Amino acid sequence: MAEAAFGIRVPDGDPGALEGAAGDLRGGSGAFERSAATLRDSSTAPWWTGTASLHFADRCVSHADAIAAGGEVMQMAAGIVNRLAGDLQEAKKATKAALEDAKQADSRRETAERELEQAQADAGSARYRAMEIGRAAAVSAATGNPDPGAEVARSLALAEAEAADERAAAAERARERAVADLEEAKRAGNRAEREYEEAADAAAGKIGALAGLLPQPLGATSIPAGYGGP
Repeated sequence: MAEAAFGIRVPDGDPGALEGAAGDLRGGSGAFERSAATLRDSSTAPWWTGTASLHFADRCVSHADAIAAGGEVMQMAAGIVNRLAGDLQEAKKATKAALEDAKQADSRRETAERELEQAQADAGSARYRAMEIGRAAAVSAATGNPDPGAEVARSLALAEAEAADERAAAAERARERAVADLEEAKRAGNRAEREYEEAADAAAGKIGALAGLLPQPLGATSIPAGYGGP
C-alpha cells in the first residue's frame, strides 16, 4: 500500500523489479539475436541444391530477419523499462522527501499555534492584572490611602502584556512560515507524483507502439505449391 499523508502519495512499485524486467528483456533480446544467427547459418546447405533449397534459404533469411527485429524491439523495450525504473526511483525519493518536509512543517505549525495561544492568554492575563491594579489603586486613592507601589505594579503588568504581544506576533509569523512550507511540500510531492505518472503513461504508450515494429514472417503455408522438390 502506498505511503501517503498531507495529500502526498509515494508511488507504488519497485524500481528493482523494473530493472530486473529490463535485464530479462535484454537477455531475451540476446537469445533472439543468437537464434537469428543460427537460422541464417542454416539457410546454406552445400549438399542441397535446386529450387526448393533456394526457397528454404529465402524463408530462413526472412524468418531470421524477423527474429532479429524482435530482438531489437526487446532491446528498445528494455531501455524504456530501465528508464522507467529510474523515474520511479526518483519519484519515490522526491515524494518521500516532500512527505518528510510536510511532517516537519506541520509539526512547526502546531508548535507555533500552541505558542500563539499561550502568548495571547498571557497578554490577556497581564492586561487584566494591570486593570485590577489600577482599579484598586483608584479605590485606595479615593479613600485617602493611596498605594505608592500600585503604579509600578501596573506598569510591570502592562510591560508583561507587551512582551506577550511580541511573542504572539513572533508565533504568528512562525505559523505562517510553517503553513507556507507545508503547502510548498505538498506542491513538490504532488508534482513529483504527477511527473512519474506521466512518465509511466508515456512508457506504456511506447511499449505498446513497439508491437507495430515487429515484422510478420511468412508462415510455412505461404510457400507456393510445387516447390517441395529436392
